[in-house]
Amino acid sequence: MAQEKDYRIDILSSLLTSSHGKLEELAKQHQVWQDADPYFYERLAAWYLDNGEVRDHKHLFATTLCLSAELESRSIGCLLLMQFAPFEVNRCVSLVKEVLHRNIPRSMAIAITNYLRKREQDPEGFERLVLFARNELKRLYAALHIKPSALAQSLLFEQATEGTLAGKLKELAKARSNETKRDLLLELLATGKLPFTVINSLIPKELWGYPEVARGLLQIMTPMQVLNHLSMLAARGKLQDDESIEILRKKMHQARNDKRVASLKAQRAIEALRKLGELGIADEWETALNELTQARLEKKGTITRSTAMLVDKSSSMEKAIQLARDIGATLAPLCKQSLHVVAFDGIPYPIAAPMTGDIGAWQHAFRRIKAGGITSLGSAIAWLNKQDTQVEQIVLISDAEENTKPSFFDEYKKYEARYGEVDLYWVQVGTTDKRTMSWWRLGTPCIKGQVTELDARKADYFSIPNLVSLLARPSWMDLVFEIASYPLPAEAPPIA
Repeated sequence: MAQEKDYRIDILSSLLTSSHGKLEELAKQHQVWQDADPYFYERLAAWYLDNGEVRDHKHLFATTLCLSAELESRSIGCLLLMQFAPFEVNRCVSLVKEVLHRNIPRSMAIAITNYLRKREQDPEGFERLVLFARNELKRLYAALHIKPSALAQSLLFEQATEGTLAGKLKELAKARSNETKRDLLLELLATGKLPFTVINSLIPKELWGYPEVARGLLQIMTPMQVLNHLSMLAARGKLQDDESIEILRKKMHQARNDKRVASLKAQRAIEALRKLGELGIADEWETALNELTQARLEKKGTITRSTAMLVDKSSSMEKAIQLARDIGATLAPLCKQSLHVVAFDGIPYPIAAPMTGDIGAWQHAFRRIKAGGITSLGSAIAWLNKQDTQVEQIVLISDAEENTKPSFFDEYKKYEARYGEVDLYWVQVGTTDKRTMSWWRLGTPCIKGQVTELDARKADYFSIPNLVSLLARPSWMDLVFEIASYPLPAEAPPIA
């Protein structure tokens, strides 16, 4: 008789895997999950909106629930929709029409109408929202045939009038001299929150040389925008100016609790500074950026179980070695127990794990590990057994194909007989021929995911934090229990 498999393993595996914009395939998966267990899916959606990082999943959770045949699920989906920014609501509408090829259900249309009406009730806030999301708001009104209020009509569908924020931005764009632009910009900045990306596109870089302008621009940047534009700020000399540094450090502190900031975004900022050639500045800011990364990851939990990371270095596994550096640098600062790292081809290569998030230290640790040789997945497990090394979870970075003994199946069975069952997490590299795998015969639950970018050359910064969420629990089932008991939104909007 075929062995039963917990479908929640497939759900967690899919959440670990990078989506890469393959929305049709992902949408089908979400529908299967929702049909299999509506109770769990609703709580998974609420949990992921608070804890997940991949937007494709967030948008599909809300969309799938909005399209449900069940009133309660539709109600929850509409409430989740109300938490999104306009561009995200617009994305959900596009998912329904262009990916799922469905009509917008009446309940979803009512929820979006309420979403817009609520924002129209705050004239000052709506005027600012138009600056951030003019096109997205126009598409929502047009796509759902929602009649705009007089305020929305004047701000979105008529020419910008003098005295409005849009009118002032138009005046700024037309100004010829830098002095005139500076005066108009300072007047705009004094009004409060404005879209940095829009304003920055309207002004020449010379305006950054005015201290009062630079100070105002930095103040309106969100923490995410600071990280995205750190190399630009370096080029403008703002990472060496004391007044600017003080503002930027406050923004980084805010980033620790800002849900819009991806957990590993600071690592991208370091890479951008180094590519710019600002090595001295990168070194100076690296500590602060690494601290930000660790603070963000610690919100997903610390790893309290002993862990082994097994890295395939056989032929064509250069990608596995690159991934291991990124994943090791992410996991090491969070480990409160031992982290054992073993590379392998036909034999094991134990590596002293740097217990730091410094990617340079991990590159140094792997400096003599070169891809090549035959593949024995069991050799790394055999080494753990021989060294009397007990771990509670294993992360395998490999295509999981093997062509020589000892096999993973044989060595894992010996290890399990000695120490008990171990949680297995497989970070899949490339494609896999199941016929060359021995591990699928184990029958042991295994969370599988691909955490690489589309070109598979490096780790995906949105997926690796999901691996942390798994490893930080006492077991993958504990994460399932946490999700199953996660609170739903307190009250859902009325559904007609």
